Amino acid sequence: MIFLAITPNGLADALKCATEHDHVWCSCDAVPEVQREALKAKVSVFTYSFTGAEAAGDLQGAIRTMEDHHPGHTVWVEQFPSE
Repeated sequence: MIFLAITPNGLADALKCATEHDHVWCSCDAVPEVQREALKAKVSVFTYSFTGAEAAGDLQGAIRTMEDHHPGHTVWVEQFPSE
């Protein structure tokens, strides 16, 4: 399974749920830049925040990217209240 976390809480939840066979991706807003190196082995970080005017297009592009990297896997995307 592939997890896409948008927020820090979503990333924490994804990391708790993910098994050794799963993959976790996240938005740039989900993890502070200073912590990215430490998570590099566990998490792929997009340069997008997935919020604001471009969110829908960025999210669709991210899903395609994850599907390209992990063909045949289910992609779970964190949903959060709209702004």
